[in-house]
Amino acid sequence: MESECDLDYLTDLTGPDEKFWWKFRDPLQESKFDSIEAFLRGEMRDATSESVLYLARMRNYPGFVKIGIAQLKTRIIRAMNPEIGEFVWESCHFEDLVVNRGNLTRAEAWISEQFSLHVGQRWRQAVPKLQERRWGGYTETFFVPTPEEENELIELVEGSVCMFCLMGMAGLELGIKHLALSDEARGLYQARVQQIIEHLLATAEDELAAAIAISDKQKIQYWQQRVKVAEYYLKHGSFTLRLPEDLRFSGEP
Repeated sequence: MESECDLDYLTDLTGPDEKFWWKFRDPLQESKFDSIEAFLRGEMRDATSESVLYLARMRNYPGFVKIGIAQLKTRIIRAMNPEIGEFVWESCHFEDLVVNRGNLTRAEAWISEQFSLHVGQRWRQAVPKLQERRWGGYTETFFVPTPEEENELIELVEGSVCMFCLMGMAGLELGIKHLALSDEARGLYQARVQQIIEHLLATAEDELAAAIAISDKQKIQYWQQRVKVAEYYLKHGSFTLRLPEDLRFSGEP
């Protein structure tokens, strides 16, 4: 197992309401497949390229739907695959995402795809003929023979995108903990959570010091409470905990 603290090369994290993805680098060793461990280490090729997460019906196999990722600029090429039929959902046409923050990066599309494959396990089924041929993507198909099941699958994928890309850091923690199954992944995951909370605390302390410097009572009160919240998260190793009554607050700094 690699060191849980092997995160020194990472860029600083941003604030709670900003984009939270860490810096990615190309993998040190080439691999055909990405993994949750590599993702948590920040290793992924083309991680920041604009990408599309999609669901497409299989052209020759009724009831089967494939989930996949394509670069935004070349996604039309994917539709030329003789096994790929009608696209039933694409993230680039998901209004909540595009209007509120823009297209997915490849890293975001990948983690959303992995969560959908994990939670949608009950529908996962390979097309036997494609499995025999080792067709690329044969492990990424679902069997959803009814319109109702297909709609459920679409809702699951939309939900995964919302979790990772619109819920901020809380969505990150809630989603990735379901995927961090190995000892290495759990260690890297907890290191990530710790890193994010420490950043929240440092940001709150800096803002509090700035408020004290200008004697702004409203901001002082706000950031004092923020510091306490971050310290509570740090103590419990999570930032998705329900806060006790004395730490809940509303308002702006």
